[in-house]
Amino acid sequence: MLPTLAHALKRDPDAAAAAAAGGAAAEVVEVVGAAAAPYADALGDAAGAVLSGTARALGSGAGSDSDGEESTVPHGGGGGGGDDDDDDGEEEEERGDAEALLLGAAADILPALARALGPDAFAPVFDARHAALLATRMAADQPDEVRAAAVGAFADVALALGARAARHAAAAAPALLRELRSPNDLCRRNAAYAAGAAVASAPEAFAPHAGHLLEALAPLLHPSSASCSNDPGVGDNAAGALARALLALPAGSLPAEAVLPALLSRVRPEGSGCLGDPAEAEPIMRALAAVVGVPPGAAAAAAEPFVGRAAAA
Repeated sequence: MLPTLAHALKRDPDAAAAAAAGGAAAEVVEVVGAAAAPYADALGDAAGAVLSGTARALGSGAGSDSDGEESTVPHGGGGGGGDDDDDDGEEEEERGDAEALLLGAAADILPALARALGPDAFAPVFDARHAALLATRMAADQPDEVRAAAVGAFADVALALGARAARHAAAAAPALLRELRSPNDLCRRNAAYAAGAAVASAPEAFAPHAGHLLEALAPLLHPSSASCSNDPGVGDNAAGALARALLALPAGSLPAEAVLPALLSRVRPEGSGCLGDPAEAEPIMRALAAVVGVPPGAAAAAAEPFVGRAAAA
């Protein structure tokens, strides 16, 4: 099954079908674990084709692939004229949508392989075959939806690789800090999640960027800000990132007097905060407890009301 799904991700001309195959492959890997090892090369190759833009559904040829099957992603071409400019814009948008869809599948496969094979076995593969390609997709000249998907993929891989992600966390820091200031909600939301993942996985590598991280996250944390009211996930992930940084970085890296008010504003029982993601309640409460010296067990108990309110919302 896995070879068939890997082939579909790489060679199916339809972006939705290719992405569905990639998502299914990731789910299978999560279920079978280490038994997926014989198929890791094929799956890694398919994910690499997505990251490099050579997957068939991304239409890297001139309207058809080497086997003569047309891609569902339109290609440029044709003469001048006002309508051509509009067509080019539509084609670019459609390609960006297809890239984001397929990047989501690659984002599922890579961390699934890391968990199945183990960080020590998968890290060299990621270093050699995927890291540089993923960094290219996070570059400033990529469309918003592509950058957001790539940053989300980086976050999941960093969490799966743990300390083996250290050098990639350091290299990704400028891109993450840039995306935290993006006008696009999804870019900011994924960048906040990725920043938290990077600092939790490789605190030493991210420590030099602690001040810049706080500066970039601060505007996203206030419950009355546009970021929070338009997309609560932006503020939730920003608070979670700040909490993870407070827990992982050396003492004194982040000033408690700057961090505490922002975190407290998101977990007020009266509901004036807008924390809606149960996954972020736990690190936030642990960070608050660490600052005030509350035992970990008490911190977990304190998080329960917020997790319950978020789940019921």
